[in-house]
Amino acid sequence: MEDRVELLKWCSGKTVSALVHESAIFYSCDDEEKGFANWVLKLNLNKKVDIFWWRIGKKAIPTNMFLKNRKLSEYDYCARGCQSIESYEHIMVHCKYMVDVIMKIREWGIHIPIFQSLDNCLQVLKCLSAQKFGIVRVYCTMVYLPWRNRNDVKHQKATLPCSLVVSNALFLATYISNPFLTSWGTNLLRESQNSWCPPPKDWIKINVDASLISSNQAGIGGIFRDHKG
Repeated sequence: MEDRVELLKWCSGKTVSALVHESAIFYSCDDEEKGFANWVLKLNLNKKVDIFWWRIGKKAIPTNMFLKNRKLSEYDYCARGCQSIESYEHIMVHCKYMVDVIMKIREWGIHIPIFQSLDNCLQVLKCLSAQKFGIVRVYCTMVYLPWRNRNDVKHQKATLPCSLVVSNALFLATYISNPFLTSWGTNLLRESQNSWCPPPKDWIKINVDASLISSNQAGIGGIFRDHKG
């Protein structure tokens, strides 16, 4: 039989180097890690966020606990002063800063789940990745951004306001290069809850709707609202 080139992905919106990177991640994993890599890769995360979560799957994030266990540091407590050991579970679930970020985005009407443990977090995210794709993307991005800022804090730089982290997370999670997915961000609130939620203070929310009747006449309307509704 004649050899021929076959495309593994079609209209994915990804560069060849990105596809090679994903394949390298997948085939370098054992069976347990492949289960983790599968659902994470399907999220089509921002590349830096994607690599960060790949490192989580490989247990290769240099938390203070990680560094102390390898005798690279004598200090294993949270760099943000939580007075708790800085483990993977801590940075992903229990860190006070991470909790504050989650509370802030929930104030904005995005119902991000609250987890009790690392196992609970990973199990629920895996299940939700098939049903509430957008919520999982946002949560994964919100774990990455506080970690990146945590590295700045560890070197005596400023802690970012939670509202800025949430804004950046929403942008990174909803910005998708795939032309077939450019409207994905509009579904995020629908995934989160059914009721309308006011925007945060000093923000304006624009609600729009349109209709088309059988005579092909169209109509469109919109309303601008601040945090007072």
